[in-house]
Amino acid sequence: MVKSYIEAIHIVRTNSEEAKRAFVKYRKTREPKQLEDAYQTLRETVKAKPYPNLEAFKTIFKDVSARIPAAKTANRRTSSTQVFSKNWTSQVISTGCTDNR
Repeated sequence: MVKSYIEAIHIVRTNSEEAKRAFVKYRKTREPKQLEDAYQTLRETVKAKPYPNLEAFKTIFKDVSARIPAAKTANRRTSSTQVFSKNWTSQVISTGCTDNR
């Protein structure tokens, strides 16, 4: 999943036409202005090198704890390195796939 996510980021950053084709498919619009606006927003929002953020994970655990009781104690039972690792992201990024070409 991490590799696919990073590959998608690479496409967004290097192939605007392919990214816009995905918008046509999933946003159900062919309006050029809407496609361009969505594309530019995505480029501004998504980090080129998406290293996970520990605070974001804590927020996710808090948000889902009402539906998933185990999430309430996840931070206490496990160390941050067990739940949160940059290894996968680092390995994929080291291939250069996120570099703008």
